[in-house]
Amino acid sequence: MFLIDTKELQFLAGLPGDVNNDGAINNLDITSFIAALAAEDEAAFLATVPGGSYSNADLDRSGAPNNLDITPFISALTAGASAAAVPEPATLVLLLAAGATALRRRR
Repeated sequence: MFLIDTKELQFLAGLPGDVNNDGAINNLDITSFIAALAAEDEAAFLATVPGGSYSNADLDRSGAPNNLDITPFISALTAGASAAAVPEPATLVLLLAAGATALRRRR
């Protein structure tokens, strides 16, 4: 039987939802998540959010961040609420809706 160190795996795979790459999923990730949704690719995202993690915005691991990642992102934010204050879910929905609108206008 093998024992797996989940913290080490988390480090290797990234922390889904930790888009600003600071080691925690909290309200500081919201702006970075919206930037990932609006970015054409990882290079464009990193130009906007240096040091961020584009792959951590792809919570459903489909290959790129998209609108299907919004619900899992909100779930990750609310699950990590113990360490930091997280805005009300209605606030998150409004912020994510604004990001999705910006993404649609861009295309």
